[in-house]
This record gives sequence, C-alpha cells and structure tokens, in this order.
Amino acid sequence: MILAARRTPNPKASRPSVTGPLPTAPSRPALAAIAKVPGCGLAQLGGWILILTMAAGSAPVRSQSPPSASEDAQAILGIWEVVALETGGRPESDKNHRWTTFVFTKEKMVLREGFNPPVEFAYILDPSAVPKTIDLVVRGHTARGIYKLEGDELILCLSMGGPRPTSFTTRGRNDTEMFTLRRSLWERYTEPELGFVVEAPGKWQVRTEPLELPSGPVALQVYQTRTPQEKEHLTFILAVATLRSRPGGGKALDAIFNAAQSFLTQQIGTQAQGEETRMKVAGPWPSREVTLRYPDSKEPLVLRARLYLIGERLYILAVHGPEEQVRTAAVRFWATFRPPPPIGSTRTEPKKEPPPKKP
Repeated sequence: MILAARRTPNPKASRPSVTGPLPTAPSRPALAAIAKVPGCGLAQLGGWILILTMAAGSAPVRSQSPPSASEDAQAILGIWEVVALETGGRPESDKNHRWTTFVFTKEKMVLREGFNPPVEFAYILDPSAVPKTIDLVVRGHTARGIYKLEGDELILCLSMGGPRPTSFTTRGRNDTEMFTLRRSLWERYTEPELGFVVEAPGKWQVRTEPLELPSGPVALQVYQTRTPQEKEHLTFILAVATLRSRPGGGKALDAIFNAAQSFLTQQIGTQAQGEETRMKVAGPWPSREVTLRYPDSKEPLVLRARLYLIGERLYILAVHGPEEQVRTAAVRFWATFRPPPPIGSTRTEPKKEPPPKKP
C-alpha cells in the first residue's frame, strides 16, 4: 500500500540494513519501504523497518514575496484522505490507498493505513520555496518533496531517496510518488461513558428510546449523524443497549437480533424490505448482517447494518442512503468500530498447573 511496500519478505533473503538504499525493484513504489511482516502490519519495527535514504536535492528557488509560513502550517492541520496515487506516470488502483489518511498535527504527521498500526513522521514545511517544499522525517531519515495546498485539496509529490522533485509529475521516475488528498469529514469519536470508538462524518446527535424485547423493554441509546456534503446523503446510526443478561444463543439470540432489525425498519419506514440477512461470528462476537431496501424508490436506497452482541451489550451499526455510497461507507464505518472490553471481561482465568514430569 502507499508509503509501505506491501511485499511478503523472502525468508531466505537477508534483511536490508536500516541505513542502506531502497530495494532496487520494489513490487510497488513507496516513500517508506516498510515491508509487511505476516501478522504484524505496517509499523513493525523489529523486523523489516523503515528504509529511507537521505539525498540532498537541488536548492529550492525562493519566492520574492514569500507567503506567511503560519498560513500553510495552520491550513494543513487535520485529517486528509488519499483520493488518488500516481507512480511512474500512471495512476495506482484505489485498492492501494483505500481508507488511507494523513493526519497532520502541529507536532507530527501520522499515516493511518487500513487496519495497520499508525506510522508517525516529523514534518517540515517551507512555503517560501517555489514550488513549496515538505520534508518527512523519521528515525533520522528524510524524504524530500513538494506540496500544493489549495482549500480542501492537498497534493504531495515525494521522493523515496532521490533528489527532491521539481514538478508535480512522476513520469519517467521510479523513486517518486504523487498523492492527491482531500480534507476528510470523518472524525474519530470516543464515547466517554460506554467506551466504544468509531469514525464517521458530521457531529453525533444522541437520544434514548425503548427497544422492545421479549423479556421487556430496555433503554437503547441512539447516536446518529449525517454527512454534511451536498453530494452525499448518508445517515450513520450507532445504537447501544445493555441487556439484563447475556442470552445463551439460539432462539434467545435470534429474538434480540430480530428486535434490533425491527428498530432499523422503523427508522427508515415500514415499506422497506429486508434481504441478504445472515448470521455469522465476528471473532468471538455473535453478529448478524442486514440489508433493507426501498422497493419503490426512484433512487436505489438501502440501509446496511451489522448487529453485534458483545458481552451483555447489543450494538447496532447502520448506514442509510444511496446504494452506491452506502456500499463503501458502511464497510468503512464497521471497520472503524472498536468496542470496549465486554462487561465482566476483567476476570482472569486461573493458571493451569503444568503436567507432571515423566520419571
């Protein structure tokens, strides 16, 4: 993926040194060649680690009337989504940068790439250069580049060890990547009392309503937000209910999931039709995936949801809107969800005694 050469290392090959050159023929161009160690992810520092060669580029031209450095330093702060990646003069497939973000704070830039651990860089901006320059620094190694920041669009053209680029192109260069980023509307939200973490665009509105279960109603805390963009009309719902007791499975579990599905149907209208409902287990969590459709709508509208039973809590995560937009947004929404430890999970199991040694 971007900024990380996603290769399966050859166990027979020697590992590169920290200060050595970049691999001569990576499977995919990369700013930071952090090879994937099976089961470890992006920022594995004990095996294949960051490799960036320091290369002195040509001195940038200075503008006669440099802009205020504080303007770009302030404008670049926030979360940026990679919407396009170019290498060797050609665009990369979006699967190589899907759900990848650059998070700029005043102190650092954090690369978040899918489910992999984040990678942190120090960064240096020079808006007085022509073109404007950016350096990404990690572990004493520097990747040099240029940038263009206009409103909610940021373009980075970065070298992986060669001279600093002088134009926003990668044609004929195998050591340069160009990223087009868009300011993200998605924000990470941590619920202060219940402890779950999730990401979605917009600001959450919270309400409480009853969820009717066979054993009687329970309070359902409903978090809801909508995309602020005019081109997107998506509604995100996360609802949580603490049950009186954890069901043992079978019909009792089905009844709880059926009640959650009825709640979703009420949110979008009783004319919605359910389909593609299936039970599965997400890790240790019993779950159900649901799709509700409007049969007579002019625009294909759907609601996609996942229902989880984690400990004694029922979680409902749903996205509603145009089918094409929901297809991508729902998967991303589910992927960002992190529940707290289940109620009662702090209990530790007794240690097993080792088997007696044979005489």
